[in-house]
Amino acid sequence: MESLEPVGAPDVESVERKLAEMWRAASSEEQPVVRASMHTLVVACDTAEDAREATAAVALLSENHPGRAIVLSGVRETARPAEPLAVFVSAHCHRGPGGAVVCSEQVTLEAARSALPLVPATILRLLVEDTPVFVWWRRAAFAADPLWEPLARMSDRFLVDTARHADPAGALRDLEALSGLARWRGSAGDLAWTRLERWREAVASFFDSPLTRRHLEGIARVEVIAGGPAGPTGSTVAAAYLVGWLASRLTWSRGSKGWTWRRRDRKAVRGVASYDAAAGRGDLVAVRIDAPGGEPPARFRAERVAAGADIVRLTVDVEGTCPLPSSLKLGELDDAALLCRELERTSGDALFEAALAEAAAAVAR
Repeated sequence: MESLEPVGAPDVESVERKLAEMWRAASSEEQPVVRASMHTLVVACDTAEDAREATAAVALLSENHPGRAIVLSGVRETARPAEPLAVFVSAHCHRGPGGAVVCSEQVTLEAARSALPLVPATILRLLVEDTPVFVWWRRAAFAADPLWEPLARMSDRFLVDTARHADPAGALRDLEALSGLARWRGSAGDLAWTRLERWREAVASFFDSPLTRRHLEGIARVEVIAGGPAGPTGSTVAAAYLVGWLASRLTWSRGSKGWTWRRRDRKAVRGVASYDAAAGRGDLVAVRIDAPGGEPPARFRAERVAAGADIVRLTVDVEGTCPLPSSLKLGELDDAALLCRELERTSGDALFEAALAEAAAAVAR
């Protein structure tokens, strides 16, 4: 069942009745339909086109994480007659184990700009009781948007993709500020951070060996090349997260200017963020780490083998030894796969929060 069925005025009881009718019509003794709700996922979109893209991701997500999705579609400038807030219901179904049909439901809201203040209360009444609430924020504005804080407050996890935002510094600043909301019971997450998981594994693998681990204390320069959007100095969200992660794990203190930190021995570490216009949004292209202070000096490189390739070549070059090359398959993830990982977490992530604090400070300088 993929067709949208109109409900009419935003009366929550009528929405629930329409959903119940939809399930009764779809189910039969020969082919029962299992109605599953493991969570409520609220998706906040800016345009109808973006809502269609989000709906496609929700449909894929429902195969592993069935639940109720509430999608705010594009905001209209004017209201249709008697419909400042229109509501539609639909379902995403797939065959589960044993051949049973398992369905997730979707409620789509289409609001006139004048009806925007009605949206949070309407969504709140549509949440499925006793399930975790995830908000997937896809709107262009962050903290300046009137829906930002109301939707964050009703969520257990508030998920964004800062790599979609035109202003990396503003996006990271607003996301970090969410944790300071008074009496907020939830936590923030970022698909841009989740997207870098394999890159973090690649960089960490450089130092698995005791022979290379000692070079962690001698790192003096970290260069990250990534796709945009980029700030005025070429800094990107992906680069900020990668260097911020290293800084937080190695307990570097922030320097007085630019992308600089100080190691525990008080020696300087310089970060370099380079923007590659040919790279995909939020994609890393290369990570280059220099540790000239080691005995002997060493260089570590993780670089895509070609533009757009999902294979990364890893090289460890310790002075006086033969370089040790290897490769890693990234396995690029789409939005549905990234969401799948985020929906498995219902509480905060200390590793992410520490990297976010460093990343926000880096792009602000």
